[in-house]
Amino acid sequence: MAKCKLCKRSGWFLGKDKDGICTKCQKKVNPQKSEVMRLLDEYTEHIRNSKKLDTTLFYYKLGLMALENLKMFEDRGISTIDPPPSQAIQEWREERAKKVLEPLNTQRILARSKSENAITVSGKIEPFSKVLEQVTEYQIQFEDIDELQEFEHEVRKEIADTIAHAHLHEAEKAEFKGQNKKALEIYLEALFSIRKDNVPDDEQSQLIEKIESKIEHLGGTVPR
Repeated sequence: MAKCKLCKRSGWFLGKDKDGICTKCQKKVNPQKSEVMRLLDEYTEHIRNSKKLDTTLFYYKLGLMALENLKMFEDRGISTIDPPPSQAIQEWREERAKKVLEPLNTQRILARSKSENAITVSGKIEPFSKVLEQVTEYQIQFEDIDELQEFEHEVRKEIADTIAHAHLHEAEKAEFKGQNKKALEIYLEALFSIRKDNVPDDEQSQLIEKIESKIEHLGGTVPR
């Protein structure tokens, strides 16, 4: 006995299409599918032609909403687009993430250049802090972009490494001048900074080992 996938009506003479939808439901569903697919084409065109990131991301948002609507049909075994909505959603999210990360990577490269030219520790980390501010703003807007969390972690690690290497430079300079007491204090400060940052110690193990070795070499005691 034939049975409609949507309204669940059944009968020996119930007419259905290839997706298992009865004639009555087809009159409701087909226009809905057509409209969503039309909007999806429209949003895709806007994304292709847009020169502004905010505009591009706006249409990605609308496009993903349209795909979610199409996925409701897919979940019921009703064909819509190729690739199917579930796959298209994943592809759109990956493309959107790339669009978001592109300017962030550019900003990060510029921050790295400014940091290298800065003299003070605060001056070295300030450019990276501005990158993190932009990351936070995007995280509020796009909670489902997992790549932002990974990017944030990488920037925080770069900040931690920048601080540690700035301390190391100052300590090695003091050590070179024979100011061992001052050098020891700076090495201890560097170790404290690493242990208190947001980066797991196992990701900075070589740097930690180097600093601890320096502390012991100067007759200091490594805090445990």
